[in-house]
Amino acid sequence: MTMSRKLLILSLLLAAWITSCTRSCSALGTDQDHEPEVEKKINLFIWGDYTSKAIFSEFERQTGIKVVESNFSSNEEMLAKLQAGADGYDLIIPSDYMVTVMRQLDLLEPLNKANVPNANNIDPKLMSKAFDPDNTYSLPYSWAVTGIVFNQKKVHPPITGYGNLFLRDDIKYRIGLLDDSREVIGSVLKSMGQSVNTTADTELHAAKTALIKLKRDVREFTSYPTSLLLQGDLL
Repeated sequence: MTMSRKLLILSLLLAAWITSCTRSCSALGTDQDHEPEVEKKINLFIWGDYTSKAIFSEFERQTGIKVVESNFSSNEEMLAKLQAGADGYDLIIPSDYMVTVMRQLDLLEPLNKANVPNANNIDPKLMSKAFDPDNTYSLPYSWAVTGIVFNQKKVHPPITGYGNLFLRDDIKYRIGLLDDSREVIGSVLKSMGQSVNTTADTELHAAKTALIKLKRDVREFTSYPTSLLLQGDLL
């Protein structure tokens, strides 16, 4: 799939129903009576740690389709790679707001709902969101909230919220934030008692000022904090 063609976003769990999987053929000698062996595979572009090898193995066992996984650490990184010419991806799992951005850039192709009968099993509460009201271009893969993780043995008293997290001197330089502008700005707005979706200039300016100050206290911006937590680099 080249950048001249539109990319397709779809849930991995629905991928068994896609009929346009990427295929690579290997010749079986020169006998014209033999058909080339066809390997079915899906090239998946997704956040790290969002799936497991066990899921891929079971998916391949049931469908005969191999999953080739590539990861990105932020929506912006994913978009930059696509705009720079990266291609060959069959399925992409971005965050909700990035669907709007990709639609505006004409990077998405409408889904053929006839190929996705499992869409009927998705919770209606997760469908028809503002970024894709008719689910023309996307279907939900997972739903979650962003929270705070800390080592209870080292942080006393415990962290009770974003305001408490950003104001404490005892954990400065041992804080890690997601490498995602939307999440970081949202967490600072929450710490100030504002909505993560505010568009008020005064509130956004105040968040900007707080972010500039907070940056000095952050150990690392990363979407893969697990190893840093286990090593004790983050609290």
